[in-house]
Amino acid sequence: MRKLTTLEVDILLHCKQQGYKYAALNGHHVRVLNKKPNLVGTLHRYLRDDGVTILGDTLDIPGLFNDVGYGVIKLSDLAKQIILDI
Repeated sequence: MRKLTTLEVDILLHCKQQGYKYAALNGHHVRVLNKKPNLVGTLHRYLRDDGVTILGDTLDIPGLFNDVGYGVIKLSDLAKQIILDI
């Protein structure tokens, strides 16, 4: 797992501006979702009340988000961290 680059952080902040609340790091790509996902196997997802599995929208950009590991980022926390770092 490595630290996100400035460009990767900027992309995630743009996703927050588009209304997404969570980013799920899945090894070599990121999925953005509106509800906090759980890691099942090697993929983050959440199950709706009606039983439908939601995987989120995939950001699979060549050269970005490689070897980022597995984890969930609350995008509002990422935005707060950027403000604190300034």
